Amino acid sequence: MNNKNKIKILDNEIEIDILNEILPYFENDSYTKITEEKLIAKSPFREDNRPSFFINLSGEYVGVWKDSGAEITDNHSTGNFPKLLAYLRNESYHETCDYLIYNYSINPYDRLELPNINIKANINKTLEYKVNVGDYSYLNKRGISKEVAKFCYVTDTCHKISIHWINRLNEVIAIKYRDKDIKRFSYEKGGRNLSENLYNINLIEKYRNSNLNIDSIWITEGEIDALTVIENNINNIGIAIGGAYFSDKQAELISYTGIDKIVIATDNDLQGKSVKKLITKKLYKYHSLYEIDLGDCKDVNEYFLKYKDLPNPILITIPLLKF
Repeated sequence: MNNKNKIKILDNEIEIDILNEILPYFENDSYTKITEEKLIAKSPFREDNRPSFFINLSGEYVGVWKDSGAEITDNHSTGNFPKLLAYLRNESYHETCDYLIYNYSINPYDRLELPNINIKANINKTLEYKVNVGDYSYLNKRGISKEVAKFCYVTDTCHKISIHWINRLNEVIAIKYRDKDIKRFSYEKGGRNLSENLYNINLIEKYRNSNLNIDSIWITEGEIDALTVIENNINNIGIAIGGAYFSDKQAELISYTGIDKIVIATDNDLQGKSVKKLITKKLYKYHSLYEIDLGDCKDVNEYFLKYKDLPNPILITIPLLKF
């Protein structure tokens, strides 16, 4: 099945392999159905007992999607392909457009000439650290101490939490904001793609230059979960991928650490299970992989708040994996 179709990304028409981009978020759902024209599945945005979501894979409205069970006024009810992928990858709309342009522009030299996006200027750009002016009360409610927040370069800027993504060179390459009153994210203008980096990857050298030991790396989807891992045990580094996708670049960054024990601690939902499978595929040849059982909790942070601890990692037995 050829799923490469021309999609308008900002002011550019680019051939995108739609199915390849979105299938990891739906392939573990037994209700998912794929035809030449559509992917039909349960909604990825809400509890859904029957398939009510579809995205067009061909035709005049290729890339357009709709969740027929959502309220018309809901931002998650319908939209174009970059909007859907941005939701699934937990990125801003423009970050996702950057990602698609990078990966699907045919001639790399043409990328520098695309209107409305200066890719070359963003490659080496660093951002300024946001000074703390709040009291960390929001993070305290999530079980995260002020000390751990500061240790992981998170600041409280009154109405938002500012999460600094810092690379291995100690450069602030992105700042992700989390509203306190509602689960809503935004990003500092001029930052780089989260899919090319890992939150807390800079802590590896910070640990090695101190008297702290590294027992394992825990890979989480969200940054709050990564903070929770460190709050629970300072000798485990929580590293967030920033959403329900794990890129080849992120896999390389994990391998560069030289740490063998990797605990996959993604969310306890369909997308979390899908990304766990993706992480396993990309890392099992190079690391000892473990998983955790979150039971009735949706993620690491909820488990920690409920049980005041995190579950013991369980070794993933490679011969039992089905790829």
